[in-house]
Amino acid sequence: MLNSVTIQGRLVANPELRFSRDNTPFCTFTIANDPDFQRDHADFYDMIAFGKTAQFIVDYFTKGRMILIKGSLSTSKWTDRNGAKRTDVKISVEHAYFCDSKPATQTENQPSDSNFTVPTPDIDDCPFAK
Repeated sequence: MLNSVTIQGRLVANPELRFSRDNTPFCTFTIANDPDFQRDHADFYDMIAFGKTAQFIVDYFTKGRMILIKGSLSTSKWTDRNGAKRTDVKISVEHAYFCDSKPATQTENQPSDSNFTVPTPDIDDCPFAK
């Protein structure tokens, strides 16, 4: 059966690398997607990534960065402490892509109150460009 998700959005917080009981690296994070550029509405999607994909996301993406995700929907069911049955739906990340330029770092010549920076893409920092 087909289970494919492609979605673009901005990270709402910095992803953190954690490890499962069997020492598999993983990270969870949430992205905000504003459909049709509606500034007054956003949809939020929970993500989970494992292994090298999780490490890549933690190393190169921070809060506010635009990311494109290709993956699949995954559900998990459990019973909470009160005996209520719960279901959790996440997007299981298979691939993550940059959708914006590398953030410019502030220099001594740049005023601290400036909201405008010209991003300069640096392909040397991209792990898959070598």
